[in-house]
Parts: sequence; C-alpha cells; structure tokens
Amino acid sequence: MDIEKNIKLHDKIAKKYESTHGEIYNEVEQSRLVEDLNTSHAFIKKKIKF
Repeated sequence: MDIEKNIKLHDKIAKKYESTHGEIYNEVEQSRLVEDLNTSHAFIKKKIKF
C-alpha cells in the first residue's frame, strides 16, 4: 500500500474512530496528555544537556 492510499484510508476512517473513542480525544484527556508530555520533555532536557 503506498502512502497516498494510506492517507486516503486514514482520512476515511479517522472521524468515526475519533467519535467512538471519546476517552482519548476529549478535552480533559488531551490536557492531561499535554501536561504529561511537557513534564517528560522537561525531565529529558534536564537529564540530557542539549
């Protein structure tokens, strides 16, 4: 399957997937994930001096 076909398939099913998986895409969960990513990134930057 080439990249263009993969993109078209993704676009076709993404909205349905997102609507059936509110536990992943709701605002509260997204905020929690962003906070966790920021914390992890800060930790990594502290441990690995860029």
